[in-house]
Amino acid sequence: GVRFFNMDGRKFIENTPDGSFSMIMIADAGSYPSMISTMLSSHGMLHTREAYSTYRQKLNENGFLVFWCWKAFPNYPHMIQQFLETMRAVGINAASFENDSEFIVIGSSDLSQQQIEKHVLSFQKMFRLQKSDDTSHIKVRVATDQSLHSGLSYIVGHELSQGIIYGLSAFLLSLSLCIIAVFSLRAKNGKKTAMLCRSCLSLLVGFNYILRLAAECN
Repeated sequence: GVRFFNMDGRKFIENTPDGSFSMIMIADAGSYPSMISTMLSSHGMLHTREAYSTYRQKLNENGFLVFWCWKAFPNYPHMIQQFLETMRAVGINAASFENDSEFIVIGSSDLSQQQIEKHVLSFQKMFRLQKSDDTSHIKVRVATDQSLHSGLSYIVGHELSQGIIYGLSAFLLSLSLCIIAVFSLRAKNGKKTAMLCRSCLSLLVGFNYILRLAAECN
């Protein structure tokens, strides 16, 4: 029979013995309005390196980890690459498939990518599935429990989000220099040096924050 448990899925998995499941499936109907809301919700904690490592431990021999989703997000290829990379980061071989309305990522630590593809595509006519387009060119970062992806990175991709942050930082730095110059020129003669020193110190503090933010995106 079927047993239904209404509880946190990840905690439920963690409390089961290793090798308990032939398949662990995470299904998402695409009800989240954006990738930001997806990753800021508890749903995002199902897709971290630590979570996938746990799933691997709980699968039995030749067991499958499966992620299924409607193509509700316009950047679903980014999601495919994200799940592929996270699975591979914990030693799970993975392959992705799609049809007109859905995509699916399937992983196994005992079967190779080619074996997974052969097994799944044997049901090609039944489920109208085909291999997904190559997404290896898409740059992603594997999420961890401590550091989930930023919403910006999820929406536009890692490289473009880096460019946006660097461009915005350069603009803010230029604006700060202009403000410092204006205030220094308007200060009284005896206070120009002190005003300039205080402004430069404030600028250095802000610039240090920008560098730390940029480093976190790498």
